[in-house]
Amino acid sequence: MAAVNLKPVVEAIVMAADAPVSVERLAKLLEEEGGSGPSRDLLRNVLGELEADYAERGVELVEVASGFRFQARAVYADRVARLWEERKPRYSRALLETLALVAYRQPITRGEIEHVRGVAVSSNIMRLLLERDWVRVVGHRDVPGRPAVYATTKEFLDYFGLKSLAELPSLAELKDFDAINADLFANIVMDEEHAAQDKVLVAAAEAAAGDIVQRDHEPAAHDKPRAADARTSRAAVMTELSGERIHKVLARAGWGSRREIERWIEAGRIRINGRRAETGAWVGAGDRVQLDDGRVLRVSGGSQDLHVLAYNKPAGVVCTRSDEQHRPNIFEDLPRIERGRWINIGRLDINTSGLLLFTNHGELAHRLMHPRYQVDREYAARIFGEVEDEMLQRLRDGVEIETERFHFDDIVEGEGDGANRWYYCVVQSGRQREVRRLWESQGVKVSRLIRVRFGNVMLPTDLRGGQTVELGGALRDELCALVGLNSKGEEPPTPAPRT
Repeated sequence: MAAVNLKPVVEAIVMAADAPVSVERLAKLLEEEGGSGPSRDLLRNVLGELEADYAERGVELVEVASGFRFQARAVYADRVARLWEERKPRYSRALLETLALVAYRQPITRGEIEHVRGVAVSSNIMRLLLERDWVRVVGHRDVPGRPAVYATTKEFLDYFGLKSLAELPSLAELKDFDAINADLFANIVMDEEHAAQDKVLVAAAEAAAGDIVQRDHEPAAHDKPRAADARTSRAAVMTELSGERIHKVLARAGWGSRREIERWIEAGRIRINGRRAETGAWVGAGDRVQLDDGRVLRVSGGSQDLHVLAYNKPAGVVCTRSDEQHRPNIFEDLPRIERGRWINIGRLDINTSGLLLFTNHGELAHRLMHPRYQVDREYAARIFGEVEDEMLQRLRDGVEIETERFHFDDIVEGEGDGANRWYYCVVQSGRQREVRRLWESQGVKVSRLIRVRFGNVMLPTDLRGGQTVELGGALRDELCALVGLNSKGEEPPTPAPRT
């Protein structure tokens, strides 16, 4: 087929296709009987001519990861968008930062994403990214628990109008940190080799997240081009990094856990200098932070006595401050505290009883809950059903449940006989209903579940349901040491280098 006749055919194929068309697919579609057809080089020349033909038109021919497609030019994007009455989906900053980290640091595990962002990644975020085909599981890390490893897909590149990952904002553009406060990351425990790298990744994630937010105001991917000027500028990143994230500052001051502060921000409960705070907002000295009930929060820090409570949660009590069904909650049994508020370290579902810790120190609570520190949670589980050695080994090795991998770090058989037997099992991640989901994945039922240990703290045998006892002395200090803090909830000073 001569090139002069080939051009309109190629134009028609690419125009009619509902997805990008690669050169290889074009060659197969134009193959004649006997296997002859246009060469790849000829097809690329034709595509180049078509691209030049459309240079002055309202649509353009572009190459993305999966092939070539026609799309509307950016200058007409807002007009073209009126063809679709439904509103474009809006994605949370947490989702966009997670996606950006996968793009920059792939392959990456969920735990590594949490390490960089400093907060837990919601299962709903990972599920949505998988459902959109923006990320996929490409394997499992060869470490205990074999966590899933994520990477981006061609669909991710196509959606955002990218030909390759090389078109993402360059990390090199964000590496000048001389002007940033040297103490910015002083409260994050990490080895020196990765500290600077993680600063860059956070900044790059926010820059890419800003890029994605900008693009979500444009038409669907196959109807729009990439917006070249949608990236967050380096100067804006530098300005934002001059303080600390608001959820970290307020959590350290004892106003709640980092997750709880994030929920307040999402609900519009917090204002910074009179303006509604956004997720990921940063605050510094002199900023005024106010709750929706009029309280002004002190964010300047200041030392306060560190307290830790051990509480024996009864079954039927919920782990929330308020409940629409007016069920009893864990905070009703706690003693008053003069400054700050009690923060529950993790949760137990309504049917689970046993040890629950509380503290008034936000950083201690955050670290004890963060999977990075791998703090043991030990449970006594009464199992109804036949439990075989092969089942116990599967639970130790890890099982996949709804795209996530779960495992027990240890299982010890306890008392009981017949179909009801007790097992003591240890987990470290603290994900929702993890122990029950693991056992139920093997076709058995958890008829009773009691948490008996958290870290170095055992459930006191003389602590009745609904009662609390304050930890002190060596026991509290050992708990702090598990996550790199001293008895005051501070990081021990780094020894001066030897000269």
